[in-house]
Amino acid sequence: MKQLRKWFAFGLATVVVLSLLLASCAPAATEVPTSVGPVVTDAPVVTESPTEPPVVEHTLTIAVSADIAGWDPVTSIYWLANEVIVNTHDTLVDYGPKTDANGNPVRDITNVVPNLAESFTDEGGKVFTFVLRPNAKFNNGDPVTAQAVKASFERVLSIPSLASWLLTDVAFVKTADQITVVDDATVKFTLADTNPIFLKVLAEMNMVIVNVAEIQAKGGATAEDQQKWASANPTGSGPYMLEKYEAGVELVLTANLNYWGEPPYYSKVVYKIVPDVQNRLLLLQNGDVDVVYEPPLKDYETLKANPDLSVYATPTFGTLFWWLPFNTPPWDKVELRQAIAHAIPYETIIKDVTYGYAAPALSWIPLGLEGHINASPYNYDLVKAAELLTTAGYPGGVGLPTITFYAKQGVPEEEQVAVYIQAELAKIGITMEIQPVALAAHSEKLASHEAGLFAFNFWIPYVPDPIYSEFWNFKFSESGCCNYGSFNDPSVDALIDKGLYELDPAIRNGYVEEVQRKVAAFVPSIPIYHPSWNVAMLKSIMGYSYYPDTLLRFGQLYGE
Repeated sequence: MKQLRKWFAFGLATVVVLSLLLASCAPAATEVPTSVGPVVTDAPVVTESPTEPPVVEHTLTIAVSADIAGWDPVTSIYWLANEVIVNTHDTLVDYGPKTDANGNPVRDITNVVPNLAESFTDEGGKVFTFVLRPNAKFNNGDPVTAQAVKASFERVLSIPSLASWLLTDVAFVKTADQITVVDDATVKFTLADTNPIFLKVLAEMNMVIVNVAEIQAKGGATAEDQQKWASANPTGSGPYMLEKYEAGVELVLTANLNYWGEPPYYSKVVYKIVPDVQNRLLLLQNGDVDVVYEPPLKDYETLKANPDLSVYATPTFGTLFWWLPFNTPPWDKVELRQAIAHAIPYETIIKDVTYGYAAPALSWIPLGLEGHINASPYNYDLVKAAELLTTAGYPGGVGLPTITFYAKQGVPEEEQVAVYIQAELAKIGITMEIQPVALAAHSEKLASHEAGLFAFNFWIPYVPDPIYSEFWNFKFSESGCCNYGSFNDPSVDALIDKGLYELDPAIRNGYVEEVQRKVAAFVPSIPIYHPSWNVAMLKSIMGYSYYPDTLLRFGQLYGE
């Protein structure tokens, strides 16, 4: 298990790093009924799929910075590959739509609704039964049956990966025996214990349903060959299927004629690989592409003023954390970590680096997740920081070793934040050297829990739940993502363990709040800010809705 957790740490760290290439794992947890009788959730009626292409074809073109490859849902860790996966496959459930307080179209994480499943029942947070849509087919025409769904989850269990960990340790589906084929259209999950976030895990992109029969028939004789084939051949039941892929140039998706839902407005989606960000913006402004992800914040106001564009800056549940060495002298003294926390010019960073588009991080769980409280007592206060240095036995910083801060190359916002912090630490006598490292090397340093490590890590929970976030960030002190300072406290571990099983929202929120208070006192990491997710597109494109995983669902888009 320890080796498996190390594997997960490397994979999840890679997720974070690769997400940050373009950016870059949310709101309140679902209440799970505790009544004896099952709760039934039905989907809206969906018409049969067309058997011929739409009469009028529309193409959506997206300019992206990097190549897109590797579309096996079980092993994918790159966010653009994940976007291809969610558009070519289906999860059993999804989140319903809503509008946030700022008027942004987002998904309601408290409202899990049917998707590939036509309906589902929840019996006390432990037994979940899903009835599949009768007309659902994989993109090769094979029917999506209960046996096919079970085979898809059995495949997840068989491949060591983040997906298998989610299914076993978070969703509590540890063996295939817990998945029962009731009939051709009905599949039942019996969990090892009560679970308040099971449905949220099933909405996560690694849990999409694949056509295992096709993978086995075409992928080769060995499991390794089949994984390689699955990475290059999406086999799902989603609104799109792969038409063409030319490495480093473009990827083309075309509408899946076997799709069970309404045919998408855009019959083709084309990703154009355009490495230079200014070239991407120029193509958008000229109308040569339709969508650009993460436009530079310095250009944001100019883009908003363009009457031909719609520009979205949606608050996220991600956090930029600065991890400190919890167990390495002299930084194992809590007063030193507290001094550093008071030396960070939070408001200036948000104003000058993020142009005001980030939100202050007032705790280790972001605002909008269930159980959030403003737990951080650390404001910018150099006088307080200097007093704490004296209390720790290092007045004026005399005797402290130089901090070596590892900054990711190619992530300019983080580099700028580090420079601001470096200047303020110098004012209280702490010297910090900034050492740029390549993304892969930075990921390795995080995953290895290198002693004495000072580094940023951007965390966004793909399963939008506070206990899930606390589990990753404050447990697994030796080997896991994303507790990179190797923080360890038995009382925190106990609270997190209780929260994994607790169905009562009030009790569970109490655990979440207490973890935040304890972490605030220990300061193993410092939350800097919560960034926004920024997308620019032509004004004619309608139907955009932000998901907590940031991935665009093309089937929801349409033209004016």
